[in-house]
Amino acid sequence: DYEDYRPAYAYANDIEQVIDRIQALLDDGHAEAVVELAEHAIEAVEQALGWIDDSDGYLGGVLERLGDLHHTACAQARPDPQELAERLFRRELGSDWETFFGAAATYADVLGLKGLAAYRRLAEAEWARVAPLRPGDSGGRSYEGKRFRVTEMMRTLAALAGDVDELIAVMSRDLSHAYDYVRIAEV
Repeated sequence: DYEDYRPAYAYANDIEQVIDRIQALLDDGHAEAVVELAEHAIEAVEQALGWIDDSDGYLGGVLERLGDLHHTACAQARPDPQELAERLFRRELGSDWETFFGAAATYADVLGLKGLAAYRRLAEAEWARVAPLRPGDSGGRSYEGKRFRVTEMMRTLAALAGDVDELIAVMSRDLSHAYDYVRIAEV
């Protein structure tokens, strides 16, 4: 059932205690297990957010802590970079809660060149499906969830590569507002 904001603190506190136990597993050298546990916990908390009023942001803090724990566990476990890239891509693209927002930059140290290349291939394939927006096309479409997420993925990849021309090409896919031109000129 839906819960209002009052029990959110207690709910988040209970989850924090579980995270403490997962952290202890990481400290004991069980990084691979912690990667899986953190991914499962993130998914469960994201689902719970649909049923709890988190006006005070307690569960948002829980998600941030789980994200940090996941990254640390990945850094220790060193999972296959291509498999990790696929999981991160799916989670970043499919989540409404942005737990893995900017995953390519956050996990660049774990993904390495091989993982980043795999992530880029997935992002570019999805990006190819994004229709350009011309002046007046908007109607709010530039901020639609999936479009926004894949655009931000491409911006992140351009920033990681230090490629200004690539960043401008990404930004040029949405020219629905006059300010879009100003932003490109600033770059």
